[in-house]
Amino acid sequence: MTADCADFTDQRHDQNQRMISRLNSPSDMSVDGSLPVEGKSSMVAGMRAVAEIESAIERLSPAEVKELAAWLEEYQQMINASAEIFQIYEQEEGGR
Repeated sequence: MTADCADFTDQRHDQNQRMISRLNSPSDMSVDGSLPVEGKSSMVAGMRAVAEIESAIERLSPAEVKELAAWLEEYQQMINASAEIFQIYEQEEGGR
């Protein structure tokens, strides 16, 4: 890994850790300490999940990153195929 790449990875990791810390701060919590379920709080929970996923990916070995990339590609192909099927179905239903 080059120095620039290592610096970028370290910076991104630090950003993710700061984001996770901010998202876990008491200001985001309800009175009982749990995250509220509605509105902005759902977005905060989603942001926390994304930051945690990014942080976990940064800890993967190169082989694991390759495996994850292959899985994501397969998953995206499945999503695209599903969208195409639904579009065809809607066109057929609209034509009747």
